[in-house]
Amino acid sequence: MRTRVGKWGNSLAMRIPMAFAANMHIQNNSTVEITFWKGKLLVNPVKQGKRTLEKLLDKVNRNNIHDGVDTGKRTGKEVW
Repeated sequence: MRTRVGKWGNSLAMRIPMAFAANMHIQNNSTVEITFWKGKLLVNPVKQGKRTLEKLLDKVNRNNIHDGVDTGKRTGKEVW
């Protein structure tokens, strides 16, 4: 399949047809590894590790934590 290369900022970009993206299990904002090998450009998806609450909480620090948010009075049987 042929596609066109276009300018994107100071770089060049090309569209990946949806059929290819689906077969590669990639979608918008997926991370891919690009490699130049024997005169060819290779694109491989980067497998993301499974997210866990522990891994997400490890990223919380003084610079990105926020104060509690007041959501007003209870309107039902909320407990907090």
